[in-house]
Amino acid sequence: MMIRVEYPDGTHQLVRPYVLSQLIAKQAITRFERSGGWAVLGEARLRSAGGSFHSGKNRRASA
Repeated sequence: MMIRVEYPDGTHQLVRPYVLSQLIAKQAITRFERSGGWAVLGEARLRSAGGSFHSGKNRRASA
């Protein structure tokens, strides 16, 4: 799967997911395209290195 990214100079490129992670970490891009539209760095919620947003109660935990 390739992901479209936009650089600060306005150019676009298709990159692999591991490259996207590197570009986000380096803050080398301004935004990237998701299925629901463009995600703007600094505005959109992004996954952490652990790969999850959820910080609430774990519903799968046994009682």
